[in-house]
Amino acid sequence: MKRFALYGFIFAVAFAVLVSPLAAQDLSDDDLFGAPETVEEAADAAEIDRSEFLEWDAPRVSGRLSGSLGFSWTWLDPWAFESAMYDDYAMSPALSSRLTLQAKPESDWGYYAALDLAYPFALDAAPGEPTIPNISVYALYANFSRDDALFFSFGKQPLRLGVGRFFQPADDLVSLSEIDVSDPDAEREGPLAFTALWPIPRTLSSVALWTVFPKGAEKPEDIMYAAKAKHFFGDTELALAAAYKYDAPPSAFLMLNSGLWDLNVFGEAQLKYGSERTFLEPRAVAFPGLEFEAVEYPDRFFATATLGASYLNQESNLTVMAQYLWNGEAQTEATVAEAFAHYGAQTAFVELGTFPDESLFALDSLRWSRHYAAASVSLGELFGAEDLSASITAMANLSDLSGFALPQLSYRFFDYLSASLSARFTFGEEGDEFTMGPTGPGKPSASASLSITVGSGSF
Repeated sequence: MKRFALYGFIFAVAFAVLVSPLAAQDLSDDDLFGAPETVEEAADAAEIDRSEFLEWDAPRVSGRLSGSLGFSWTWLDPWAFESAMYDDYAMSPALSSRLTLQAKPESDWGYYAALDLAYPFALDAAPGEPTIPNISVYALYANFSRDDALFFSFGKQPLRLGVGRFFQPADDLVSLSEIDVSDPDAEREGPLAFTALWPIPRTLSSVALWTVFPKGAEKPEDIMYAAKAKHFFGDTELALAAAYKYDAPPSAFLMLNSGLWDLNVFGEAQLKYGSERTFLEPRAVAFPGLEFEAVEYPDRFFATATLGASYLNQESNLTVMAQYLWNGEAQTEATVAEAFAHYGAQTAFVELGTFPDESLFALDSLRWSRHYAAASVSLGELFGAEDLSASITAMANLSDLSGFALPQLSYRFFDYLSASLSARFTFGEEGDEFTMGPTGPGKPSASASLSITVGSGSF
């Protein structure tokens, strides 16, 4: 089963690589900006008041509505073939909206706010307590500058420190939300932060500083500081970055983002002094339930690296992306199944009072193994049908050969009604990372879902 699953993942990655040499169609300036207009009279550039372009007379309100009806079916042991009946099914209607307000009353000051509303519109509260509206602040910040030389922002805002897609070592330090594997380029929710940017005059270089206030920060030592310096060498961006927090391992990054043939190549290398995770090491004398001990390495260097590439062919509506991760903080002495068994036993010991500090035995959620890979392929106008598209995304742990694949087929009936048929297949053996259940070893599983997008749009 492992070999079959690995071949499936390699096929997806190989397909992504093979289709990438297709030539992309170049867009002309007219395609991007429209045909140039005839100018009757040109003004001297020196006489133009730049504030006319940098100030808005009235705030701009925009937003989007997302509505869908979801239906899903799950098979817990799809490869047994004992029964075609599903093990579980569910329905999930969803309705959400984001409202955005932007204002630019001054040429050197701007305002941005984004609110998220979602169904159900009131969250459950304790008995006797008033209900809580299901409204959250996605972003709220101000942009301002000094003499068009230094640019600042302050508030709750998305932050992009790195260049990764499926794996984002740098962005994981500053983002509040998880990566959406089906849309890795999607913007992630950010924290409260104060940022400063200095584009170095007459160069292609810039320096940026971040002061990040993590969620729940109450003391100065809770603040995280980050800095990034980058320079463009033609089409290649090379950057150095560093992040520091009082009670967390300091990190340094080397980042690359470049164009190579028809590809966009990106990569990050991270060096950390210390690690947040506890590592399982075999005991010299093992007993049942005590085969491992949890140890920490606050004074050891850990290196992580990732490299990927993306390809876009607008003529054939083809998008391909692939990325590899070398995880320097891998658990090399214990498997995921052994870790679950170990921490389960420790929980019992904690309840008996054998171990006073339960936090030393919490199962962390960092990536477990050394090698990972992910790839996606999407194709629009399938079989010549303008409104039919297909995609597949796959991610795998290359150490234990477990992973998952997400194929999807979508059709748009018209602008405000579309449907997507998707599936999720997990592969591997019992006790592998991606087949592990919430309480212990699980088997490969499969699920299928039908999502009908209704009335969604933006303004």
